[in-house]
Amino acid sequence: MGQKVDIDKKMQELCSYA
Repeated sequence: MGQKVDIDKKMQELCSYA
């Protein structure tokens, strides 16, 4: 579960940088 959240956060960060 924790890993999924971590990936979600990474994806959100990438979207923010994009």
